[in-house]
Amino acid sequence: MSYINKIIGLCLLLGASQLATAQIVDDTQTEFLKPFRAKLAKSKKFEATPHLPKLDTNSNKNLSYVVPTHLLGLPYPAPVIRPLAMPRAKANESYNFYAKAGFGYPLSPLVELSYYNKNIQNLKFGVNAKHHSVIQGYLPNQSFTKTHFDANVTYFTEKNIAIGADFEFNFNTNRFYGFTDSLETYTISEDSMRQRFVDIKGNINLFNGKSNKANFNYRGDIDFYSYSDAFGSSEFSITPNVMIEKWFGKRKGRHPLRIDLGMNYLGFKDTPITIDSITNTATKNIVLFYFHPTFTVNAGNFKARLGVNLGVNEAKFFIHPDVELSYTIAQGAFIPYIGAVGQVRQNSFRSLTYYNRFLVSNPELHHTNYLELYGGLKGSIKKISYDVKAGYALTQNLPYFMNDTDTLSQFSRFRPVYDTTGIIFVRGTLDFRLLKNLVVGGTLGYNIYTPKNFEKAFHLPTFESNFFVTYDIFLNGKKKKPKKGGRKESNYISLKAELFINAGVPYLDENKTVKVLQGLYDFSFGARYQVSPNFALFVDLNNIIHNQNQRWYLYRQLGFNGMLGLELKF
Repeated sequence: MSYINKIIGLCLLLGASQLATAQIVDDTQTEFLKPFRAKLAKSKKFEATPHLPKLDTNSNKNLSYVVPTHLLGLPYPAPVIRPLAMPRAKANESYNFYAKAGFGYPLSPLVELSYYNKNIQNLKFGVNAKHHSVIQGYLPNQSFTKTHFDANVTYFTEKNIAIGADFEFNFNTNRFYGFTDSLETYTISEDSMRQRFVDIKGNINLFNGKSNKANFNYRGDIDFYSYSDAFGSSEFSITPNVMIEKWFGKRKGRHPLRIDLGMNYLGFKDTPITIDSITNTATKNIVLFYFHPTFTVNAGNFKARLGVNLGVNEAKFFIHPDVELSYTIAQGAFIPYIGAVGQVRQNSFRSLTYYNRFLVSNPELHHTNYLELYGGLKGSIKKISYDVKAGYALTQNLPYFMNDTDTLSQFSRFRPVYDTTGIIFVRGTLDFRLLKNLVVGGTLGYNIYTPKNFEKAFHLPTFESNFFVTYDIFLNGKKKKPKKGGRKESNYISLKAELFINAGVPYLDENKTVKVLQGLYDFSFGARYQVSPNFALFVDLNNIIHNQNQRWYLYRQLGFNGMLGLELKF
């Protein structure tokens, strides 16, 4: 069957895509194997609880299982936003159980399971399990597996004290398939091409579970993880953190004072059993202390966040501003803002290999000092929301990714190198709701890097963009009012189309010549049919134009891939 016939065959089988959430609501989108996911990355900051991306609450767990082949943007996930006070309001009607199963091309199974309780007022808990793999892609050894499990629990005492814990386990594998033409005839052992990452994470927390009359909130966390690969490298991190928050002023013009205090210990060890280890065991220990107070003034249309971020990183003192000023015009239609924000961003073996899974097993590790001066305009005009931002960032120890000369004789792996870099950037987002059931949006970013010691910022993106259109078709006629909990009625189809256009990244070839990879572009389409309140069918078609250009030198993207399956909620 030709490539085009395969696409047509998949298109005719089903019509449905969009992910459900674990509590479980029908409002998020399915994103299956994006080979070049181009959302502007935020940063992992040692700010109010330095940890992983996106909102993390026990009452509304997001089930999206995004499995990109490679990620874009700087390798710093955004911090978790953890509420200091979690009111125990009556929860919206929701589902306890969610299941999703699918099978795709190239050969790729997907299974997701989730359970959350909703009947015990003072005890909230949930579990999630996910597995996704590509057994064989278009190239020899182009395969991966991702297996995930997490559990969380929060208990609210009668004295308004909440105690919680989280546990997460990830088992990810992939193969090194980036060979030059001359190396494909060499005999290389199977063990040297197999990579495996074991990631165990945990969190223990205590916070006031209900707002109080004193307008005072507090939270304490202990975060930790253990991370290892198949070649003798391992890493351990622990982060105790305390946050307090006090609100001053009247209800409509309150001013919060927030203080974030903590430390992070990072210990890395590389045992010399790998193909790229040195003769002696290599170790690296980094200790970071941070103190981050901020005070936000809300004076009518004027808002000012005034703060400082200071501490000690690798035995060196740092101090950065955290200041942003904004003014609201025409009831939020236009909000000009300026700011200066500095932070220390963590570069660990774990974070770097999540960004580039073809990394060497004995990388050099340093945290990045990052200072950003910016200005922009954001707002909302009727059905249009927008945010345009430009500025200059000065970084110390910004990681680039170089082809490792010690391993290139077998296959391509990458070693992080660090440099002082200036970055001129422009970023923009747009969300335009043309109709109640039609949304058009996009995000783009452009970076100009000025390295101090290297000729180029190797393998860092310059231009990245993502545009999308979503449309809901209600087969029962005119859209009815959603039921409690925000759920739409059944018998409707959700469609989504996405377009990614991204510039190629610079790299250094075997002859030490600076070159630029070809750009990446990807058109994807998904559809999801909600047959009944408890049952849905979906289909995802990604990279329909079959772009197989390289994000990382010698590693071609997966090309066209698709999946169809079903979802159940009870």
